Amino acid sequence: MILGSDLSQSVTHAGTDTIVLDGSGIDFDLGLIADNRIASIEAIDITGASPNTLTLGLTDVINTTGLSNTLTVIGDGDDTVIITDSVWTLVDPHIGGFALYRSGGATLKVDLDIGDLSFDTGVGIAAPRSRSSARPNSTSPAVRCRRPATSTAMASTT
Repeated sequence: MILGSDLSQSVTHAGTDTIVLDGSGIDFDLGLIADNRIASIEAIDITGASPNTLTLGLTDVINTTGLSNTLTVIGDGDDTVIITDSVWTLVDPHIGGFALYRSGGATLKVDLDIGDLSFDTGVGIAAPRSRSSARPNSTSPAVRCRRPATSTAMASTT
C-alpha cells in the first residue's frame, strides 16, 4: 500500500508489518496522520536514502500498533527520531541493537544506530547515556541524544 511518493507499507520476511521511508529528507510526523489511516504495524524503517525524521508520541504508538502497543523504529546515523507528548522511561539501553522505552502500556524500541534521538516531553526522560554525547536533564524541554556515527549500517534482507 503506497501512503505517499516516498512512503510505503510492506510486510517483511519475519511477518512484521513495516512502514518504510524510501526517500531522503522526509519529515514523517505520525501525529499528523488520521488515527485510522495506519493500523497494526510493528515497525517503521526511516533509513531510506537518509537523512529522514520521524516524529511520534504515545498516542501514535498506541493507535498504529494494534493490540501489541509495541513499535520498533529502524534507522541509521543521519536519521532523527523526535518523541513527543508523554513521559517515556528507559527500560534497557542495549537490547538486540535497540534502546527499549516504555510509557504506560506502550513500548518503543529505537535503533541504536539512529544518530539523533530527541525527547520533547520535558521532565522525566531517561535516555541511553553510554552511546550518546548529550545527557538528559530535567530542566530542558527538549533532550537531544546524538549518537556517534561510528556504528556500521545494518544490511537489508529484502
